[in-house]
Amino acid sequence: MLLPGLAALIVIGFAAWVVVAWSGHAGAYAMALDGWRLGGAHLVEVTVVAEDRERLTCASDTAFPGATCEYDAGQRLRPGVPLAEQLSPFNTVKNQLLLGAGLWAAPDLADPLPRGRFTVVCNFHVLGVSRPALRWAEGGEWKPSAENVPTGTLKNCTIPR
Repeated sequence: MLLPGLAALIVIGFAAWVVVAWSGHAGAYAMALDGWRLGGAHLVEVTVVAEDRERLTCASDTAFPGATCEYDAGQRLRPGVPLAEQLSPFNTVKNQLLLGAGLWAAPDLADPLPRGRFTVVCNFHVLGVSRPALRWAEGGEWKPSAENVPTGTLKNCTIPR
């Protein structure tokens, strides 16, 4: 009597797993940032210093419309990637990692920039997730990301005053 019940439970569990895998649910959500949905827009506050414009970069063969790493997966420079489309790693004020393009092209981030560390508020449009190699210092060592990183564009960026 216990065997048919156990078999039914296993079949139901397997069927549920197949439905979730087939639906693309995992690919539509950026799990690293509390279930942000692919294509969604979210207000983020990132912390930067002026020198980050030259220091922060990534390397990956994964590209999104209007957003790509300045380096390919072999860490070779891709010439001609516009500043507005260059992905860079950023940490939010909640210490969540994201990969965003467009922050440094925002009109409010034209020189002169504040001294020291400051925050920038932007609308983050989620394009997907990627697992790039990250470089946090110009000429520094590449560090492969240990997890998928929410990737997208940063629009309407302003420095809170």
